[in-house]
Amino acid sequence: MKESELRPAYYAARPGRWGDWWTILHAPYTAWHLSYVVIGVSLAPTLDAKRLLATLGAFFLAVGVSAHALDELHGRPLGTSIPRAGLALAAGLGTDGIADSLLASSHQRQLPLITSLPHSWMAAKLRTAFARAASAAGLVGAAVLAFSGDGAAQSCSATIPTGAYGPVDILSGASSDTTASFSVTCSGTLNRTLRLCLDVSRGTTVNNAGVTRALASGANYLLHDIYSDPGRQLEWGAWGGGTFLFPFGSGGIQRDLALGATGSATLNLILYGRINASQQTVPPGTYTWKTASAGFTYFYTGTTTPSCPSGTLFYRGNPDSSVWTATILPNCLVTATNVNFGTTGVLAANIDAVGTIQARCTNTTPYSIALSNGIGGGTGPLQRKMVKSTESVIYGLYQDAGHTLPFGSSLGSDTVSGTGTGLAQTINVYGRILPQATPSAGDYADTITVTLTY
Repeated sequence: MKESELRPAYYAARPGRWGDWWTILHAPYTAWHLSYVVIGVSLAPTLDAKRLLATLGAFFLAVGVSAHALDELHGRPLGTSIPRAGLALAAGLGTDGIADSLLASSHQRQLPLITSLPHSWMAAKLRTAFARAASAAGLVGAAVLAFSGDGAAQSCSATIPTGAYGPVDILSGASSDTTASFSVTCSGTLNRTLRLCLDVSRGTTVNNAGVTRALASGANYLLHDIYSDPGRQLEWGAWGGGTFLFPFGSGGIQRDLALGATGSATLNLILYGRINASQQTVPPGTYTWKTASAGFTYFYTGTTTPSCPSGTLFYRGNPDSSVWTATILPNCLVTATNVNFGTTGVLAANIDAVGTIQARCTNTTPYSIALSNGIGGGTGPLQRKMVKSTESVIYGLYQDAGHTLPFGSSLGSDTVSGTGTGLAQTINVYGRILPQATPSAGDYADTITVTLTY
């Protein structure tokens, strides 16, 4: 039989000093396992050459040297002539090298398992643990544990903000602002910086074909938006992702959070809300807007290099809904212009003049307008008096140009009613001086109180 047929493996070298050492390395088998390390590193978001080399060294010493040397000590399956002392020394030196390789890698990663202990103590413990394992499987398992992925090491949680605009003066036409705070707390690898990509969804209540955030009260909408800056110029939208969050606006915001030496940190954020201006026609009611179930989401990447939303997604939070409210109360504003009869002589014919009342009430709000009898001693809508000292001129105020409907203060009888639209509504007041005895020359005046009830 040929010599090659007597070898314990096809890759075994000829028996001899250096040939035996080559044989126990099991070169193809060792290379096979080292390829797993390279494949695993290729899946990481970034390549750390020092970690790769340290892990390759640990696997080589674990599988190629220590495990195979220990295996050869038990029954000589490869039939080498290496002395037992040499095999034991190889196993020990390989274990020592594994510890040093993992420690060198951990100085960069700061693994919580070992970084808080002295180097010599850690080395001794690791060597003891590896020696006791005395098997390739045990050594490989320990190396994989020391090189676990970053994604599994991090954890984040977020509080849920609530926004309250309170009562809104919708008739003013001005915008209304409020703020809401929330925080994101993360823990994980010491001294790691996480890149948080935070989204605010468009919400479950939208208007204008889904491109505008809006608070809702039944079928009525009150437009508002959320911003990331106090000046309310930078809309806080959503990049979106998966099936639970749609993109909105120009995307979310990016923030970096350094975990520091404690491995834990909190990021406090403020949402700046604003109800849009020029919405006077929105009717009264209690308005509500809330985000979708995934409204406030965040994730971090394996490196701080990519900008959001790029990078490897390790985690996505899915907090509860964030509810925002506003209240529009019924309200009215009223202004008036004078009824000026001008300059006249003898009061021998009708003298007419017109003034106006402008009522501005919230949309759908019913109202009524009453006019007092004046301060001149008038006794009714058509018996008002413009006075000068003890003299007076009698006049009347009417609702119509035909001067048939008196304008007085008896609700439901001689008052004017209407329904607000949110915009100014003009009510004309028609004045008439009937023929009467002409008093002495001079200026005559009266003051009427306009009462708007809603």
